[in-house]
Amino acid sequence: MKVLISLALAVATAMHPTEKSTLSADGAESSESSMMLVVHTAMADPWWTGTIVGTVVIVAGAAGAYFYLNKDKQTTEDVEAGSIKAEKSALTSEALTSQAEDMIEKAKERFGSKLSADGDVVQILQGKAQGFGERLKTLVMNELNSAASSVGKALEADDCAAILEWDSNISANFPSLSVLLAGLLVPVNLSINYACHVSQVFLVLLPIGVVTALSEYADRDHSCTSIPGLRLWARITACTVLLVMCCRLIMMKRITSAQRDLRAKSEAVRSKLAHLEKDPRDLSFTDLRELFAAHASTLQQAVVCESHCTSPVMSHIIGLGTLIWLLSTFYNTYLYFAYMFVPGVVAFHPAAAEDPSYCAAWVTVCASKVALLVAVLFFFMNLVTVALWIFQSVLNSSAVSSKISMQARLLDSANFGIPAGQLLVKAFLFRAESDVLTAKFAVSMRESSELAQLYADTEARLNALKEKVNRKEGSVEKMQKEIDALGGGSLEASVQRMSEKGLDFDQLRGKGVAMVEAAHQQAAQMEVAATDEIEKLSERVQEIIKQVTESDSFKAAQAKALDAAENAQQTSKEVRFTFAVHELDRTVADFVSKQSGSLWQEAARLAGTEELCVLMDRGFAKDPGDPETHWHRDDEAVGIPALHGGIRTVHAWIPLKAMGKELGTLRYLIGTHRREYEWYEQLLASLWGWEFAWFATSRTEQDDALELGDVAWHDGFILHSAGSNQGQQGAAHFFDILAAEAMRTAHIQTDVKEQRSECQHKIQRVGTDHDC
Repeated sequence: MKVLISLALAVATAMHPTEKSTLSADGAESSESSMMLVVHTAMADPWWTGTIVGTVVIVAGAAGAYFYLNKDKQTTEDVEAGSIKAEKSALTSEALTSQAEDMIEKAKERFGSKLSADGDVVQILQGKAQGFGERLKTLVMNELNSAASSVGKALEADDCAAILEWDSNISANFPSLSVLLAGLLVPVNLSINYACHVSQVFLVLLPIGVVTALSEYADRDHSCTSIPGLRLWARITACTVLLVMCCRLIMMKRITSAQRDLRAKSEAVRSKLAHLEKDPRDLSFTDLRELFAAHASTLQQAVVCESHCTSPVMSHIIGLGTLIWLLSTFYNTYLYFAYMFVPGVVAFHPAAAEDPSYCAAWVTVCASKVALLVAVLFFFMNLVTVALWIFQSVLNSSAVSSKISMQARLLDSANFGIPAGQLLVKAFLFRAESDVLTAKFAVSMRESSELAQLYADTEARLNALKEKVNRKEGSVEKMQKEIDALGGGSLEASVQRMSEKGLDFDQLRGKGVAMVEAAHQQAAQMEVAATDEIEKLSERVQEIIKQVTESDSFKAAQAKALDAAENAQQTSKEVRFTFAVHELDRTVADFVSKQSGSLWQEAARLAGTEELCVLMDRGFAKDPGDPETHWHRDDEAVGIPALHGGIRTVHAWIPLKAMGKELGTLRYLIGTHRREYEWYEQLLASLWGWEFAWFATSRTEQDDALELGDVAWHDGFILHSAGSNQGQQGAAHFFDILAAEAMRTAHIQTDVKEQRSECQHKIQRVGTDHDC
């Protein structure tokens, strides 16, 4: 045991050679002192030194205890061997002690320098111990990254990278919370500032500027020595008010531009993210990122727009000008109560011109009173404006802003380190220049990214179109090769192939000429036939008219009509004869109702539908000298709107003999067939009636001369009139009404004149196009 303790002391002495002399001089008690020294040294040195020394001591103690127990056991078993053997053990123990001391001395000489505090062994152990923490951290991070990679397989690569590099990505890409909070308040702030500028300009500055400028002009030659400083006050106020008003107008323009840009940005983001906000349940991580980035960009854009509206120069001019105006208001108040409030202090009548109290600048006095009234109404608003200007100027100074920031950091340190105070200070008190620049940079980067994406999409679409064009060109070339293989598809190639087959082109040309001549002859025959048909119809109708006029019943009716009043006689002259022609003659009935005839086909073409029916037909005549027929609508005269609501009608006017304008062709008020009218037409109608409105807003147009076989068409709702018969012969007319099926679209074309059609009917359409 003593040997092992000595060995431990030797190791300790080798590690701490400075304590060697004191230990060797104390004798038997030095072992306890040495052990205490080892413990003290281990506590003074780093933990790894104490660990090594303690390990050596423990191992030595365990070995000593083992040998000591074995030694006692051996002594108990050999008691009976005698004293000779005991003496040999004693001699052997002394020899071992001597050998151990020699070995310790040799170990100290050989390994003492390496086991010292600056030795190689200690340095190796120190290096291993120092790197143990880093290796342990690396081991833990590798395990965490391995676990995160397995989770990242279910996520996108970019999102996974963003999660694994959270701190760097947050600091690099996440906008400042102060900027986001400030962006939320920007629209409200801009609206409040704009309202303040508008109220100040139009309710304060503009009235005062006008009255002071007018006083300067009106009293330019009028003195007012009785009120000291009045003209000077007016000039200072006028200059200050005009300058401040110009600055406020500039700020209003900037705020309006910022609001417009912010509104456009918000609408663009809203339209872009409309598909994401429809169903929030299906949003992926990428969609959430895009949604947050878009709204964050909008808030940063708001901060940027607000920075464009803030101008230190304009703010100082407005604040200083408002302060000067307040001071001038105090002086104006003094002048008012000292000179203008009390009667008799200042004289304004021209009779007192020689009096020292006379004041000729009465316009300036009025301007002073107006300015005082406005100042009282808006005193507190202007006082708040000056206070805010001073407060903002103080906050923008570097000394005050640094002190406020320091106090905010101290407050945050006292509250668990949460930067709430700094956040509120940066968001609401003053904007850090770095935050504004970062917001501008982020907005510019996002706009650049969007433009690059738009360019890439456009380029992709262009490439797709180019690919389609190339495919089409390839198809054309392929078909062209096939056509060339068959002999070509051009006119020359076709002629060449026909010549090769033995075709005679002169013979073909002769056949073509013969066919053209046959077509001309057939058209002439059809023209003669159509004209003959109309002439026969005209003769038949005239015969019927003659029969009716010579009948006894007609003469009796005529006699009764002659006994009516003059108004009735005048009205009867407008349309002398009216009756249903198709009821009297079968030929007329067939002509009117024949759907395959030219009249019916033309009516169907004008109405835009084949669903037609004949409502009625009439025949009438005018004698020479008969007056003009009153202006009317055929549909209303017949009662079609009341009986058949929704039906549109097409009217055919067929002369039974050639007639010029002097015989009374139809006249029309263009555009009166419309069912809807403009506001000015309705206004004129409400004041003076519809007839005035129609004649004031519409032009009149009359049919040209009509030949036998011509047909004049018009809409049943257009206002028209038959002119007076100024000729020497009577005029006979026949018309019928063809109506389109109710609720069907009838596009009645008007205001177009065509020459004779193939059936030799002249189509005259009057009015404007209208869809019903």
